[in-house]
Amino acid sequence: MNLQYYYIFHVLFMVAWFAGVFFLGRMLIYERDAVEKKEQAVIDLAQKAGFRVWYIITLPSMVLTVFFGLTIAVYIGAFSQGWMHFKFFMVVLF
Repeated sequence: MNLQYYYIFHVLFMVAWFAGVFFLGRMLIYERDAVEKKEQAVIDLAQKAGFRVWYIITLPSMVLTVFFGLTIAVYIGAFSQGWMHFKFFMVVLF
């Protein structure tokens, strides 16, 4: 496969990963509001939605982002450069 496709998939899955993280935050806010109002149906719905967002969108996107990123880094020899060590540290920190 052409390296260009690895870049495309890396960016695509990174955007999906962050979209999932932001949407998961929204689900947690919905759940908190429902707990304050004691609406059990909304609590259950928000919990199920949060579970689906994490396991269907966020986690697979994170794994694929890291996979394509590491593949690109190995292919271009980025691990011999200092900026890659910093970038990898920031990804692990996130």
